[in-house]
Amino acid sequence: MARAFTHFDHDVNLFDLSRYRRQAKYLGEGWVAARLKRRLATLRPELVFIVAPLFVPLSCCEVVASYRRRLRALCVGWIGDLFSLGEESRDRLNLFDRLYYTDTGFASPLSNYPSAYLPLATDPSVFLPTAIRLKHDCVFVASRTINRETFLRNAKQPVKIFGPGWKGSDPDGTHHYFSGRKLTLKQTARLYTQARFVLNLKNADNVVNGLNQRSFDPCACRVPLLHDMVGDLTLNFEPGRELLVFSTPSEFDDHYDRVCHDASLRSQLAENAYRRVLACHTYKHRAETVLFDLQLRRG
Repeated sequence: MARAFTHFDHDVNLFDLSRYRRQAKYLGEGWVAARLKRRLATLRPELVFIVAPLFVPLSCCEVVASYRRRLRALCVGWIGDLFSLGEESRDRLNLFDRLYYTDTGFASPLSNYPSAYLPLATDPSVFLPTAIRLKHDCVFVASRTINRETFLRNAKQPVKIFGPGWKGSDPDGTHHYFSGRKLTLKQTARLYTQARFVLNLKNADNVVNGLNQRSFDPCACRVPLLHDMVGDLTLNFEPGRELLVFSTPSEFDDHYDRVCHDASLRSQLAENAYRRVLACHTYKHRAETVLFDLQLRRG
């Protein structure tokens, strides 16, 4: 998203909280907040865009709130994870001039705030088609959750699974391959291009209706996608034409067999979805929406 804003002639500086987790563990959240305060004072941005604002340390939120009041800067939050609307969450949400959410299931709890639906997207500079020899039939890259494990335990077709938590937790023990490695974005993109098609399953602990990164990234690699049915899917894609959708393990098994043996179907799904994401679902599109809403678009 930070890179996407630069397409519109905006100078962008990224303050990545994950870089300071180790220091915060020993020096406290106040140390991180002080660094953020200095960064804001030096750069004086007109827009502060916060991803996952309800999980940012409160001390950092207070720094942003103070900066917003003094400099009359705009503050925007993008919410992508399931949350509870307690008193502390409400205090945080009141800091923002505008909120976006990636899941229409979040619309109701955010109805008292200036908010709008803004789904996730893909970065086509990372996820892109490449001419790599196929090595896998179906791959799934995601962390282990109970609903994903349960689904895969009941799916008969073999899947190659990559992500944290899977090592030692093979859903079946016989026909699935699993690896507990956490892949980088570039490794994930390369794996997608080596597969005939990609599986996507939601994290039931984290969403209501929303899509995730796997809803867009494989499509940008021009690889067919088999997607579980979620409420927001038809707001962003045309099932049957751009991807195949299933609700049960048996439906997944049927789609798997069709796509595995029908090269023409794979090609059609991949091309249609590829065109869709490049036309509608890149981070540049999301940045453009934010800047247009805030009347800050340039270039």
